[in-house]
Amino acid sequence: MNQEDQKQNENNDDMLMILFQLNRANQIQKDFLKSLDDLFTLEAEQED
Repeated sequence: MNQEDQKQNENNDDMLMILFQLNRANQIQKDFLKSLDDLFTLEAEQED
């Protein structure tokens, strides 16, 4: 493997890590919004 291939592999690895981290952040955000939704739903039900 030459140096250019090595560099491209490192770039691909970096991009893959970024995608995994974005996916994780997105999942955390979705979980948070779901929790918020559940909280407001619960509050609304208690007010009825």
